[in-house]
Amino acid sequence: MTTYFFVPGEPRGNARHRTTRSGHTYTPQSTTAARAEIAFAYIEAAGARVPHEGPVELDIVACFGIRSSWPKWKRALAMSEDVPCCTKPDADNIAKLVADSLNCIAYRDDSQIHSLTVSKMYSPQPGLHVWLTRQEPVRRGLGGPQAR
Repeated sequence: MTTYFFVPGEPRGNARHRTTRSGHTYTPQSTTAARAEIAFAYIEAAGARVPHEGPVELDIVACFGIRSSWPKWKRALAMSEDVPCCTKPDADNIAKLVADSLNCIAYRDDSQIHSLTVSKMYSPQPGLHVWLTRQEPVRRGLGGPQAR
Protein backbone atom coordinates (compact mmCIF):
# COMPACT_ATOMS: atom_id res chain seq x y z
CA MET A 1 0.00 0.00 0.00
CA THR A 2 1.49 3.34 -1.08
CA THR A 3 0.80 6.68 0.55
CA TYR A 4 1.72 9.89 -1.28
CA PHE A 5 2.00 13.28 0.37
CA PHE A 6 3.38 16.71 -0.49
CA VAL A 7 5.13 19.14 1.86
CA PRO A 8 5.10 22.66 0.37
CA GLY A 9 8.06 25.02 0.71
CA GLU A 10 11.76 25.03 -0.08
CA PRO A 11 13.27 21.62 0.85
CA ARG A 12 15.39 21.56 3.99
CA GLY A 13 17.85 19.04 5.32
CA ASN A 14 18.38 17.61 8.76
CA ALA A 15 20.55 20.11 10.66
CA ARG A 16 23.24 18.88 13.04
CA HIS A 17 22.60 18.95 16.76
CA ARG A 18 23.96 22.02 18.50
CA THR A 19 25.89 22.01 21.76
CA THR A 20 25.98 24.89 24.24
CA ARG A 21 29.06 25.87 26.21
CA SER A 22 27.64 24.05 29.23
CA GLY A 23 27.55 20.80 27.19
CA HIS A 24 23.78 20.72 26.66
CA THR A 25 22.85 19.28 23.22
CA TYR A 26 19.69 20.30 21.38
CA THR A 27 18.02 20.02 17.98
CA PRO A 28 17.74 23.34 16.10
CA GLN A 29 14.24 24.84 15.92
CA SER A 30 14.29 24.80 12.10
CA THR A 31 14.74 21.00 12.08
CA THR A 32 12.05 20.47 14.73
CA ALA A 33 9.59 22.61 12.72
CA ALA A 34 10.43 20.81 9.45
CA ARG A 35 9.90 17.40 11.10
CA ALA A 36 6.50 18.52 12.40
CA GLU A 37 5.46 19.74 8.91
CA ILE A 38 6.41 16.40 7.34
CA ALA A 39 4.66 14.38 10.05
CA PHE A 40 1.53 16.51 9.72
CA ALA A 41 1.46 16.10 5.92
CA TYR A 42 1.78 12.32 6.29
CA ILE A 43 -1.00 12.10 8.91
CA GLU A 44 -3.23 14.27 6.72
CA ALA A 45 -2.67 11.94 3.74
CA ALA A 46 -2.72 8.57 5.52
CA GLY A 47 -4.94 9.29 8.50
CA ALA A 48 -4.23 8.15 12.03
CA ARG A 49 -2.98 4.59 12.00
CA VAL A 50 -0.76 2.25 13.97
CA PRO A 51 2.92 2.43 12.87
CA HIS A 52 3.72 -0.23 10.28
CA GLU A 53 5.71 -3.26 11.47
CA GLY A 54 7.10 -4.53 8.16
CA PRO A 55 9.56 -3.26 5.57
CA VAL A 56 8.98 0.06 3.81
CA GLU A 57 10.18 1.80 0.66
CA LEU A 58 10.67 5.56 0.70
CA ASP A 59 10.84 7.65 -2.48
CA ILE A 60 11.49 11.38 -2.19
CA VAL A 61 11.57 14.06 -4.89
CA ALA A 62 12.82 17.40 -3.58
CA CYS A 63 11.71 20.28 -5.80
CA PHE A 64 13.69 23.50 -5.45
CA GLY A 65 12.32 26.86 -6.55
CA ILE A 66 13.64 28.53 -9.68
CA ARG A 67 15.44 31.73 -8.69
CA SER A 68 14.07 34.98 -10.10
CA SER A 69 17.63 36.36 -10.08
CA TRP A 70 18.67 33.83 -12.74
CA PRO A 71 18.82 34.98 -16.36
CA LYS A 72 15.89 34.00 -18.58
CA TRP A 73 17.89 31.32 -20.42
CA LYS A 74 18.83 29.58 -17.16
CA ARG A 75 15.25 29.73 -15.85
CA ALA A 76 14.05 28.21 -19.13
CA LEU A 77 16.59 25.39 -18.83
CA ALA A 78 15.56 24.73 -15.21
CA MET A 79 11.89 24.57 -16.26
CA SER A 80 12.75 21.99 -18.92
CA GLU A 81 14.68 19.90 -16.33
CA ASP A 82 17.91 20.16 -18.36
CA VAL A 83 19.86 21.67 -15.46
CA PRO A 84 20.86 19.17 -12.75
CA CYS A 85 20.00 20.37 -9.28
CA CYS A 86 23.20 20.29 -7.24
CA THR A 87 22.29 22.74 -4.49
CA LYS A 88 22.30 22.41 -0.72
CA PRO A 89 20.91 20.65 1.24
CA ASP A 90 22.49 17.33 0.36
CA ALA A 91 20.18 14.50 -0.72
CA ASP A 92 21.22 12.39 2.29
CA ASN A 93 20.26 15.19 4.70
CA ILE A 94 16.85 15.50 3.05
CA ALA A 95 16.36 11.72 3.38
CA LYS A 96 17.44 11.81 7.05
CA LEU A 97 14.94 14.58 7.81
CA VAL A 98 12.03 12.75 6.15
CA ALA A 99 12.93 9.34 7.62
CA ASP A 100 13.29 10.71 11.15
CA SER A 101 10.05 12.67 10.82
CA LEU A 102 8.07 9.51 10.12
CA ASN A 103 9.53 7.48 13.04
CA CYS A 104 6.77 6.16 15.34
CA ILE A 105 4.14 7.61 12.97
CA ALA A 106 4.39 5.72 9.66
CA TYR A 107 6.67 2.96 10.95
CA ARG A 108 8.23 1.90 14.25
CA ASP A 109 11.78 2.87 13.29
CA ASP A 110 13.55 4.11 10.17
CA SER A 111 15.65 0.93 10.20
CA GLN A 112 12.61 -0.66 8.48
CA ILE A 113 13.39 1.32 5.30
CA HIS A 114 14.89 -1.23 2.91
CA SER A 115 14.75 0.91 -0.24
CA LEU A 116 15.34 4.66 -0.43
CA THR A 117 15.53 7.00 -3.42
CA VAL A 118 16.07 10.75 -3.32
CA SER A 119 15.96 13.00 -6.38
CA LYS A 120 16.51 16.74 -6.55
CA MET A 121 15.11 18.97 -9.29
CA TYR A 122 14.00 22.52 -10.02
CA SER A 123 10.31 23.33 -10.14
CA PRO A 124 8.04 26.39 -10.11
CA GLN A 125 6.38 24.84 -7.04
CA PRO A 126 9.03 24.03 -4.40
CA GLY A 127 8.38 21.23 -1.92
CA LEU A 128 8.85 17.57 -1.08
CA HIS A 129 6.96 14.83 -2.91
CA VAL A 130 7.06 11.66 -0.78
CA TRP A 131 5.84 8.14 -1.55
CA LEU A 132 5.85 5.63 1.31
CA THR A 133 5.16 2.01 0.34
CA ARG A 134 4.34 -0.40 3.17
CA GLN A 135 5.05 -4.07 2.55
CA GLU A 136 3.81 -7.08 4.42
CA PRO A 137 6.10 -8.37 7.19
CA VAL A 138 7.92 -11.62 6.41
CA ARG A 139 6.14 -14.48 8.15
CA ARG A 140 7.84 -17.79 8.76
CA GLY A 141 5.91 -21.03 8.72
CA LEU A 142 6.18 -23.92 11.19
CA GLY A 143 8.92 -25.57 9.12
CA GLY A 144 11.22 -22.51 9.17
CA PRO A 145 14.31 -21.91 11.32
CA GLN A 146 12.20 -20.25 14.05
CA ALA A 147 10.28 -23.49 14.73
CA ARG A 148 13.18 -25.22 16.43
